[in-house]
Amino acid sequence: LGSHAVAALEDASFWHNLCPELHVTSPESHAVCNKAFSVCEERTEAFRSAMSRDGVFTVDPRELPWSVDLGALARSIEQLHVAGWPPSFIWVYDEPWIMLA
Repeated sequence: LGSHAVAALEDASFWHNLCPELHVTSPESHAVCNKAFSVCEERTEAFRSAMSRDGVFTVDPRELPWSVDLGALARSIEQLHVAGWPPSFIWVYDEPWIMLA
């Protein structure tokens, strides 16, 4: 990747321009991480029953309050790849970390 790559690694604007749908060290990202996830009591009981019976429970992705745009994340991984960066560089952006929060 050369000397330009070394300079780009520390340049937030480079990463933002490469994948403009995502954020790099954005103050708004912190607020998104503080959103609570809750389910109704009926669903909680269903989870408990499944856990007791099967040792595991499943949650339909449509039930999860995704706080990031998964499509934007996928498109950005492709943009990184096309630009010659390993797709694992998606971790430069706030959104993958928000998903883990």
